Amino acid sequence: MIHNIGYVSLRKEDKTDMKAWEYLEQFEEKEQKKKSANTIRAYMTDLKQFKSYLKKDLELLTEDDINQYKLYLMNKRLKAKTINRKLISIRRFIEHLNSQDAFTDKIHIEIETIKIQRQEYLEDILTYNDYERLIRAAEKENDVRAIAVFSALYLTGMRVSELLQINVSNITDKTISVIGKGDKVRDIFIADQLIKNLNKYIKHRKHKEEDFLFLNENNDNPMSRQSVHRLIKKYAGKAKIKLTRAHAHGFRHLCGYRLIEKGMSLDEVADILGHADINTTRIYTRKTKKDLIKTINKLTE
Repeated sequence: MIHNIGYVSLRKEDKTDMKAWEYLEQFEEKEQKKKSANTIRAYMTDLKQFKSYLKKDLELLTEDDINQYKLYLMNKRLKAKTINRKLISIRRFIEHLNSQDAFTDKIHIEIETIKIQRQEYLEDILTYNDYERLIRAAEKENDVRAIAVFSALYLTGMRVSELLQINVSNITDKTISVIGKGDKVRDIFIADQLIKNLNKYIKHRKHKEEDFLFLNENNDNPMSRQSVHRLIKKYAGKAKIKLTRAHAHGFRHLCGYRLIEKGMSLDEVADILGHADINTTRIYTRKTKKDLIKTINKLTE
């Protein structure tokens, strides 16, 4: 006789025999109700990597295993934030395991994240020179879609998830309402130059009847986050731009940084970028890591 236990179907007499890693799918389904698709994807990648590293049953996990894993990740030169995210993924999965009545081999260990000293500077971000080189590289290929994507990300500071919501009918407006972070509706402000770039792209679109603005080249499907990412990497390679800078969020950082450079107040920049907390916006008043390195080198001049 088969009984349905939670998310997993198993024989009643075998329910206490489930191994820890067999709960991965159940954990994924549970987290999907609370977290974004990107967060879930990161959790699952982190957990599968840890499973491959551990090479033993999770039930036998010790604090020494965790400490050794931290050292392993640090030796791979991963950033502390990335390491902490991986540790949090493991912690959340263990919390889920321990909450399951059918999982009897409870895991009782402390998983402490790495302490990070808070440093208020911008990492090596996309520069305005990088942005101009991306545009020129796209112009050489007569890729009006790429130009429209790059200028939309930079001239609005919008997130890629917001970019992909835009419809053709929206571009007649000076503001566009989108669903932003935390499922909150916010307004995107549209510059005149961006409207020109978007209209030029629309004239070249093959599938003019599609509502969504940004489409794949080979079909009428809306662009995805991954297709935007590939487009940026493609032209970063052609423009010989450091690939670690070449991501959609880099345009958002560049927008915020440039707005502060041009004398806009923190309140104004927060409104444009859709920051709920103005302290998030303060990062753009700081120097970049590159600027700070230049400053420290002046000590020997």
